[in-house]
Amino acid sequence: MSILNKVDADATTKTGLEKNAIFLRFDRRVSLPPREFFIVKEFFKHMSSEGIKIYFDGELVKLIFAMMANEVFYQDNPLTLTKYTLVNPANDSQIQNDLVDVPVIPIREFIPMLKSTLEDHVNGPKILETEDGNTNLFHVSLSDLGVDSTVVFRIRPNHNDADFLIKAVSLNFGHPRTQGCAFFTCI
Repeated sequence: MSILNKVDADATTKTGLEKNAIFLRFDRRVSLPPREFFIVKEFFKHMSSEGIKIYFDGELVKLIFAMMANEVFYQDNPLTLTKYTLVNPANDSQIQNDLVDVPVIPIREFIPMLKSTLEDHVNGPKILETEDGNTNLFHVSLSDLGVDSTVVFRIRPNHNDADFLIKAVSLNFGHPRTQGCAFFTCI
C-alpha cells in the first residue's frame, strides 16, 4: 500500500465518509455522557409546561412515541455521535451513499440518544445548531417495534413556542434535503 492510499484510508476511517463523498462534510464528534433511567412518556411530552418543550409534528412521530410510551430506558455508557453537514442538496439514499457504513440507528438505541442530545443542547454545547437554522436528520430503524421500515427523524431546535420540533417521515420521502442540514450517525 502506498503512503497516499494509507492516508486516504485513514481519513475515511476517521470521518466515516467515502473518499469521494460529494454531499456530506465531516463536522465533529460529540460525546454524550451516561444518563439515568427514564420512562419515554415522562420525558417525551407534546408541548409540556414542564421540562423540555417538544412539539411532535405529524401522526407518524406521535404513533412511534405512543408505541413506546411506557418503556423504560437508560444510557449506561457514553455515546459518540458523528455530525456531518450537507454541502449539496441530496435525498436520503444519496446521503447514505456518502458514508462508509449504513447510518441506520435502531429505535431503542435512538430514544436514549435523542434524550441525551436534547438535554445537552439545552444545558450545554449546542450540538443541534445548524447553518441557517436547518434541520437535524437521523435515519432510524423501526424493526425493534415489529415494523419493517426506516424513517428519518427531523429535529429542529427553537421552533415557535417549543424548544424542539420532532418529526418522522419515510426514508423514501423523495424531497431533497437542503444544504446546511446536519446529519448524525452513532458510533
